[in-house]
Amino acid sequence: MESIKKIWTNPLLHFNSELLKVELNTGEILKTETKNYEGIEFILVPHSPQKSEEGTERLEIRFKPHYWFNNDQHNANDFTPYQAIDTIQRFISLFHIHHLEHFKVVNLEYGLNFILDGYGKELISFPIYHIKNEFNRDKENYYSKKAYSVNKKGKANDKYLLLKFYSKGFQYPEYCHEDTLRFEVKTKRSKRINPLGIFHLGDLLNIEPYYKMKADIIANARMVLIIDTEPSLNNLNNREANKLKEYSNSSFWFNTLNQKRPSAFYEKKKTYLSYLDKSGNNLNKKLIESIEDKLNTLFDENRMISAPLTKNENRIVSPMLKGEIIPVSHSRICPITGLSLEHEKEGAKYALTTTFKQLRKNNPEKFAEVCSILLSRTNGTRPKHNPNIISHLAKQVRNGITNSNQSRQIGYNKKKPPNNQLGIFPSEESSD
Repeated sequence: MESIKKIWTNPLLHFNSELLKVELNTGEILKTETKNYEGIEFILVPHSPQKSEEGTERLEIRFKPHYWFNNDQHNANDFTPYQAIDTIQRFISLFHIHHLEHFKVVNLEYGLNFILDGYGKELISFPIYHIKNEFNRDKENYYSKKAYSVNKKGKANDKYLLLKFYSKGFQYPEYCHEDTLRFEVKTKRSKRINPLGIFHLGDLLNIEPYYKMKADIIANARMVLIIDTEPSLNNLNNREANKLKEYSNSSFWFNTLNQKRPSAFYEKKKTYLSYLDKSGNNLNKKLIESIEDKLNTLFDENRMISAPLTKNENRIVSPMLKGEIIPVSHSRICPITGLSLEHEKEGAKYALTTTFKQLRKNNPEKFAEVCSILLSRTNGTRPKHNPNIISHLAKQVRNGITNSNQSRQIGYNKKKPPNNQLGIFPSEESSD
């Protein structure tokens, strides 16, 4: 397929690995290759065509927009749908992806970072359930748990639905508050992805699926049960207090799950939550409220795209810098391109021809990336008065200055992208 070849041969990609495997039935040697660009994995794998229009190779793109937004360093900060829109649009422009319908979404992960007042990483140690599935320790990370269903044979059904609850503050203490928690929903099944209104990459041009993801996060959070090991006994009589103490033991819930009566767990859960409500300290209700409040903040249409400034700090926020925000006092940086102005004359505020000439000479790969972004909307044509690519790039920077000034005059609400532009809230996307 032409689009696969165009992406795979993009000079921005770096070769990562090659795996050879012998097909036992035919003896054919199958080759899987992996390339990388700033944390985005591109995997070219053999494919057995099921339709005449299909080729013999499949391209899988493993992309984490939130990480890419932060220079592939972390996903510990807030990431609004509007920030994600810019991130995905940058990716599409960079690799000149046009036929979005050819990219089927087969892996979806979405979640949020939040703080539950009074609790930090120790909350992960509490007994936690999703429906009847207990959250178990995630062996890959500290202070992290996962929940998924298990079939009758004891095999994990984590491809359909996997929930992850962990301490983001412990994982990335340098990027967020130490009490920051993260709640994630992950699926690799079309039966869960399609009801969100997502079939292929083109569907992610609409904002509606992200509101459905938001609703799905809340729905799954409502099905979580956290056993408060030290509950408040305020406002409870002696019988209720003793019952609540009994319900606060993990062995009680293990025994409840092993009762023959299927409804026993839900009956005990209802009673347990009623005791917590009466005590005035229902941890489960606080969890849901914290998640809902944070999601409402992330989806607030009046929220600015950039992160809030610290007191008395001026910052540069460039779409080409992704999530990197540089204090003005620390460096001379072009706010349109994010490029250093060290080669420009003192007082220059934007990248001019000297910057682009030096970039082409000293960093051809970065130069190619800048060209891909700045020239993505010019259809490859140059105005007569800008006969060479350097002049053309400088002109695009001037256009960026003009557009930025116009946007500020109009106001943020007027410059928001329409619903048919690409927007992405998930923390990870895979397309082929």
